[in-house]
Amino acid sequence: SSGINAEYERACTEAEKSSEMLKQNMGQPQKRLDQLKQKMKQSRQAAEVADKEYMESVKTLERYRQCWEKDHEIYCKRMQDLELDRLTKMRNSVWTYTNICSQALVNTDCRMEEVRRILEMCDSSHDLNVYVKDRR
Repeated sequence: SSGINAEYERACTEAEKSSEMLKQNMGQPQKRLDQLKQKMKQSRQAAEVADKEYMESVKTLERYRQCWEKDHEIYCKRMQDLELDRLTKMRNSVWTYTNICSQALVNTDCRMEEVRRILEMCDSSHDLNVYVKDRR
């Protein structure tokens, strides 16, 4: 695109110079004026061709930009979907882990409650007397 832009600018500059040269050489012989007119005509045609090529390259660039924008939008949507999926799986994994830990703590608490009930049934004085009696 920069090459086309440079060519466009060069052709426009050349056309302007040719037009100026023709104006400056109006008093010259007809043959010289015809040459300058021919050069000016060619320069203008070259400028028109360069202008068309430049405009076409701008249109092409815009098509590519729109295509890139569409592809980028699709990519971003896909990445967002993947991230949402990753976060959902991580949340579910942590949820499952906390449920397992919670259940383990409930089970431990139940066992501890059994130990407390058994301890409540203990009578230290009676148990000591039974022990002494059995050992005699």
